[in-house]
Amino acid sequence: TKNQIETSSYRVAPTVRGDLGSTASYSISTSASELRTGDVNFPDSKSREWTGSLKSAKSGGLLGWTLEGNRLTIENDAVQKRQDSRFRAGLTFTVDQQLHFSVGTGREYADLDGRERTVSSTPGFGIEWSPGTRTQFAALSQRRFFGNDHLVVFAHRTAMTTWRFSSSKEIAIPSNEPASSNPFSVNN
Repeated sequence: TKNQIETSSYRVAPTVRGDLGSTASYSISTSASELRTGDVNFPDSKSREWTGSLKSAKSGGLLGWTLEGNRLTIENDAVQKRQDSRFRAGLTFTVDQQLHFSVGTGREYADLDGRERTVSSTPGFGIEWSPGTRTQFAALSQRRFFGNDHLVVFAHRTAMTTWRFSSSKEIAIPSNEPASSNPFSVNN
């Protein structure tokens, strides 16, 4: 009938991770996804994403670093081809085993909103606090081409329950999920 559509989504996301001696670790991933709706009001879409990171090894030091890159391409009949590319560098400060802070900045090149390609800086910060093995709080925020994004997560486990609160503001692309990052931690 006219008020029903069937949606099919396919996604492939291989990832390669490793260490560069005792100095750094790396992660490279790609994902390709396709969304088919069979409805002219909701065009079929394809997306491709490349993500890479290089991070200092976890050696128990007070200061860590990270370099990250990401490129997302979306194609469909309604928007044609749109892209978002980001490059970031950051520092992580370890106060103790329970508390970590991060700061970073980078550049973003995007035309996802349908306008001309914009270039913007992406300063951001984060905090992670784990007062015990059962409780964790993390908050991350950065400036993006559409405004400020954020991710806040609070999780607590008891003997018989798990409580989790999360809030986020970010770009949502159908059938496209982050392939490699752990948004729950500023100290990956």
